[in-house]
Amino acid sequence: MFLLVAGALGVVLVTVVTNQYLRVSGDTTRPGFAQGIVPAALSGLVVLVLAGIAVVVKRTTPVIVTAAVLTVVAVAGPLLGAAIGVNAKSATYTRVPDCLGDAAGGAMDPAVVATLRTAQAAFDSLEHPAPFYATLESGSDGCVGGLDMTDATAVWDFYRSELTAKGWSVTENAAWPKVATKNGLTITVSVDPSAGPEARPTVRIALDTRQP
Repeated sequence: MFLLVAGALGVVLVTVVTNQYLRVSGDTTRPGFAQGIVPAALSGLVVLVLAGIAVVVKRTTPVIVTAAVLTVVAVAGPLLGAAIGVNAKSATYTRVPDCLGDAAGGAMDPAVVATLRTAQAAFDSLEHPAPFYATLESGSDGCVGGLDMTDATAVWDFYRSELTAKGWSVTENAAWPKVATKNGLTITVSVDPSAGPEARPTVRIALDTRQP
């Protein structure tokens, strides 16, 4: 039974470590279960060996049942821990960026605050293809949010339809960034090509500097 107890403690440790790691470093664009496959496989393999030895040493019904249940839990535990960890990280994301976060203290230039309020209202008025994982910039150059989505083409397809429906003038351009304007505001959807296929697009709303 000592081997089974050691295996159970190992399963708990792997599950907790997997959960805590993915709460911080998990990829929220992928299913949480998928990110727990490796630790689940390792956990299951180790427990299977320990359970097999325990059964050989003491072949009784309680030991056999406990070994079987523990082997299943050894796989299911890390998978569940991974899913919960990634979901917990996703829960910290927001529907729109917090453009006015830095303006809460009142130290920012009133003109900049007014611009950011306008940008915030524009973000709020639009539907977005995914939640925002962070407000990357908020200041005189506008408000920038990072989208939790890696398919840049799908992101722009969504925004082209949404912006057109909401009265924005969309500039058709094959290259990035993608741009649309409305009432003195510019929305720019960008993607960093050096980041590869996993790059997550950013969305900036700012005063249109081309306006008089």
